[in-house]
Amino acid sequence: MLCRLKEERCDENQGESYFKTEHGLFKLGFGKDIISCTYKPVWLYNSSEIGLENATTCEVFDFISNAWRYVTPSAPYRVVRVADPVFVNGSLHRFTECEETKILSFDLHTEAFQVISSKAPFPNSHDNPYAIVLCNLDNRLCVSHKKWPDQVIWSFNSGSKTWNKLFSIDLEVDEYDSFYTRVAR
Repeated sequence: MLCRLKEERCDENQGESYFKTEHGLFKLGFGKDIISCTYKPVWLYNSSEIGLENATTCEVFDFISNAWRYVTPSAPYRVVRVADPVFVNGSLHRFTECEETKILSFDLHTEAFQVISSKAPFPNSHDNPYAIVLCNLDNRLCVSHKKWPDQVIWSFNSGSKTWNKLFSIDLEVDEYDSFYTRVAR
């Protein structure tokens, strides 16, 4: 179904501009509005590449009208295009391309953006987007940060707007001690 949504979007009048953004590298977000109980696919992509002055363009697919519609205002910051958006508690979350690490949240009910985290204990995600990953652990927004030889999992406390270290895993394996033995201890 989601693949067909992308195909339908590409067939619209702006298909040429759509491909100029290298849209295929931007990941489709998908989540559920927890108030109206409707599902929403969301495209959020950087739009300066197609000559627009705004930082990003956001589109939401409406299953009732069977069409994409633009969300305004869109996100105030460019987003890391290779990182997957993460759904937690009614919102989609993404890393920004800012110098300081920021996490942008898109509320699927209000369809509004806000920065939920700016003082992160991990480095900027766009420097190495494969070493820092947003994820959902037990309906909590988390970040997995791999900096050899450790993998650290951080959990976001939405009440205090702080990050707490959940786990630190030593990834180094030698011939006398296996990874599975260390984790099980």
